[in-house]
Amino acid sequence: MGELGESIYCLKSKENFDEIITRLISKTEFWGAYYEIRSGKILFDARLKFDYIKRLKKKKTPDISYLNNREINFEITHMDHSKCFTDAYNCYNKLKGFLYEKFKSGDLDFYCNISDPIMTQKQIDDIILKIQELITIAEKQGCAKLHSYPGIDFFVFTEERQFDVPIKYRVEHYKMPFTYERPRIEKKIEEKHEKCNDKTPNIIMIFDQNIDSDDDMKKVNENLKNDLLKQINLCENLSAVIIYTEFFPVKEDRSDYFEETDEYIGIKNFDKIMARTRSVLIIINKQCNYPLNNEEIELLKKLFV
Repeated sequence: MGELGESIYCLKSKENFDEIITRLISKTEFWGAYYEIRSGKILFDARLKFDYIKRLKKKKTPDISYLNNREINFEITHMDHSKCFTDAYNCYNKLKGFLYEKFKSGDLDFYCNISDPIMTQKQIDDIILKIQELITIAEKQGCAKLHSYPGIDFFVFTEERQFDVPIKYRVEHYKMPFTYERPRIEKKIEEKHEKCNDKTPNIIMIFDQNIDSDDDMKKVNENLKNDLLKQINLCENLSAVIIYTEFFPVKEDRSDYFEETDEYIGIKNFDKIMARTRSVLIIINKQCNYPLNNEEIELLKKLFV
């Protein structure tokens, strides 16, 4: 959680940040506070002027207020993990911890492509045993591979033998289980739109780790935009929705993209500050009471490009 400590250090002087810290140590409010900190760090890194808004009882208040030529309110939220996602995530965390310990010396390196989600501890324990065997072989022969195990291609190699691995297998990819997110996101937008005030532009930022993170995020984002645009256009006090996803692989790849139309901005790139791959979908509501102007849209892009 080093990233959290750095974010707290950068944001500690922000107005009402002490309230965020109080919520951060609460079992029931940790994730809400965590993602408000994450959002603040994104704005901070872009050198934008903003403050956290004090929560008032029995009154709808945004989470962050950004001030440029006019005030823009941000409502920060996140999607809870589905059970299948949580199971796979815990398995991959165990695998990542094992891989870090085994390969941190740099004597050997690896490529890993898991194309079928790993859902149980027994599966991950079996894979770890097989990787142990590969390491032993690679220490003697310079390269070892695993193809026979269902849904996984794994290579272990020395620096001298890294080009023995076929190009299509030179990845680090961990397939997460599919979760049908459209109805859950629609419900979240409806819920958060009720908190938007009617006097300023409002942006809802949704952190969602359940979205299918296959390489074709351009298609994923286009489909989400098509699914959600009609609902968003009916929200008269909602200027834009940002859907932010982080996923494996954590290494830079060649599938980055940027696409912009009048209705949306789709981005996939490698976040060097957070050292992870991210996908960002910005859906712009041109039919609301306070549509974003061109300068404000450019500032939104600046957060992620």
